[in-house]
Amino acid sequence: TVNKAVAQLKPDLTRAVASIAGRDGMVDAADVQKLRVAELRTRAASLFEGSAPSAARASLDAAVKRTDFPRLTEYGMAFGVTNYPAGTSLEDVIAKETDITPEDMGPLADWGDVSNGPAAVKSYASLLRKAAKDQAEGAEDAADAAKITKAFGDVATAVTGYFNPSEFKKFVTVSHSIAEDGDLEQNLLVAQKKDGSWVALNYTDFPF
Repeated sequence: TVNKAVAQLKPDLTRAVASIAGRDGMVDAADVQKLRVAELRTRAASLFEGSAPSAARASLDAAVKRTDFPRLTEYGMAFGVTNYPAGTSLEDVIAKETDITPEDMGPLADWGDVSNGPAAVKSYASLLRKAAKDQAEGAEDAADAAKITKAFGDVATAVTGYFNPSEFKKFVTVSHSIAEDGDLEQNLLVAQKKDGSWVALNYTDFPF
């Protein structure tokens, strides 16, 4: 309804107008040109995308973002979180994450190391903490090692906080490697929400 849309937009609109107002608290025609319509469009679109991200999801997204620093990225390591709509198959999610077609992938059980159920979340977090230890051991100095350990540790903690049985009905982890053009290793945690949609966390290690 119009009222619901207005209520959804009101916080962003109020903040946006306040940010462009002059010191006298007034808004003129020139000030209006400073409004960023994209922000309001994004806010309005959220009406049709479910509720705002939970604190746990925000923590996961933030932790993943903090892994984007040279000591990791320059050595071929990367993290990513992606949402997939209901109706997408598990095989299609993995195919999109790995750039391998479902046909080439074949049966999932034969494709890589697969773990299912809530225990998969714990094993994935453990995998990240082990990776942190391995990468920290190769760091140039103590400060570098501490940054790596914290970055991986923050993601591992956020993983256990976000992926829980109260919000998800299926968990799958897949670890797969390809010894071509370098040793590409991909570690996926794929979880299906109760509404049928998916969330995929991908940790890639591709030294080059």
